[in-house]
Formats: sequence, structure tokens, C-alpha cells
Amino acid sequence: MVSGTSLISHWYQGHERLKMLAQQGMAIELGGVLFLMAAGILAGIGWYWPFAIYLLAWVMLLMLRAWVPRRTPSDEQAGIATDTSSDSGIGMVWVYLAAAAAMMLFFTPIVLLPLELSGMGLGEMQIGLFLAAISLVAVVAAMLLPRIARQIGENITLTLAFASITVSLILFGLAEDMKLMSLGALFSGIGFGFSIPLVNHMTVERTPTARRGRNFAYLSMAIFSGQFLTSLLEFMPGQAALVFTVMAVAGSVTTLIYLLVWWNGRGVQNAQQA
Repeated sequence: MVSGTSLISHWYQGHERLKMLAQQGMAIELGGVLFLMAAGILAGIGWYWPFAIYLLAWVMLLMLRAWVPRRTPSDEQAGIATDTSSDSGIGMVWVYLAAAAAMMLFFTPIVLLPLELSGMGLGEMQIGLFLAAISLVAVVAAMLLPRIARQIGENITLTLAFASITVSLILFGLAEDMKLMSLGALFSGIGFGFSIPLVNHMTVERTPTARRGRNFAYLSMAIFSGQFLTSLLEFMPGQAALVFTVMAVAGSVTTLIYLLVWWNGRGVQNAQQA
């Protein structure tokens, strides 16, 4: 993740960089669509067959050798990022916290839904297809991200991402049939497609070239920390509906915090213009 995003940050600048990072997010989520579908099919054959997907790493190695440039761009091509964004003064700490929170909130249903859907009578293949549908929505959301972020700004887009994930958690907690589950999947995919590609872009924009590798490493740590914290939900007492409720409250607080961060940055920017 660090090396891949670093390559994009070196070879693209400005809006083109956000567009490319959004395409990276689309590729990641499209991989989720294909692999979750394949995993559901393979799990129906035998519990161990989904692990065969890891053999594709050898194919990825060949693609890397064939298509990724060996040389690095010049300093002029790479560009020098500023420490603050063009539309606010949100700092790197807030970006890292956003990445960790987004992953924890998004992966909450990924952890809990298989058992919930199984209780509704869905089999392994159907569960895989449902989770793949969330990733497919995220692909579309990531495709729309550059246009939306350019029109309304990065911070309010991030706030909308958290609001969308929070709505999905509420719907999953209330769902007793596939109608609400499907609506929750829609909002969950939108939230993820808006969040992770955006925090990648925000990290690039706020980091001088010399520190990009380190800051991308910190960002990856934040992302995987969010995934790790999600695994602790298994130890929470009570039914899945209670866990969804607790995480929906956490999502609401996170949405409010980043809304206030956006509002404060807007006020600072207006004061500077005055």
C-alpha cells in the first residue's frame, strides 16, 4: 500500500493525482468484488479453497515487472506538496484518525454481517455476493469522488463519508430483512468509496516529497489499526444489533467532529481572506 500510493504521488499532481488515487480505490474495491465472489464460490466447495486466491500474488509480481516504470520521476515531475490543504488547515493527525475511524466503522459490518446473513438463510455464495455488492458500490463512489471533492471540498466530502457509513450501521442494526440490509450496503459502499481514496490524497497534499514515504507508512498503520480494532468487536457482549448501535453512535460522534473541523477550517480561511 505504501509503495503503490507513493508511486502515484510521484507521477501525478493536483486534481490528476486525486483522480488517479480514486482509480486506485476503484481497483481495490473491484478486487473486493471479484475476490469476495470467488471466495464465496470456493468456500462452497471447501473451507480451505479461498486461500488459493493468494497465488495471484505471483501474477501481480509479473504485472509489476511488465508495467511499472523502473525509473523515478524528477523533482519537477514529482512536485513539492505543502503541509496544509488548499481548502482548510486540517493537519496530518486528523487525516490519520480519519483513516483509522473509517476502516473501523466500515469493517464492523464486514465482521458481523456473515453471521447475520447466515441467520437469514443465506449460504456462503450468497453472502459473498452481498459483500461483493458493497465493494461494487464503493467502486462507483470512488469514481465520483474527484468531481465531488472538487465541487464541495475535501473536508466536507470526508464528513459525508462518515455520515454515510453511520447511516449504514443504523440500517444494519435495524434490518430484519434483505430490504434494509441492501439499503445499508448502499450507504456502506458510498462511505468507503469516499473515505480511503480521499485520505490517501490528503496525505499526499500535506506532505513534502522527502517525507511522503514515512507519512504513507503512518497512514497504512492507521488503516490497519482500524481493521485490528474491528476484530475486538467479537469480544463485545450482546447481539449484533447492539454492536451496530454502539458503532453507529461512534460514527455519529466522528461525523460531528469532522464537521466541526471543516467548519473551523472554513472560519480560519475566511479570516485569512478578510
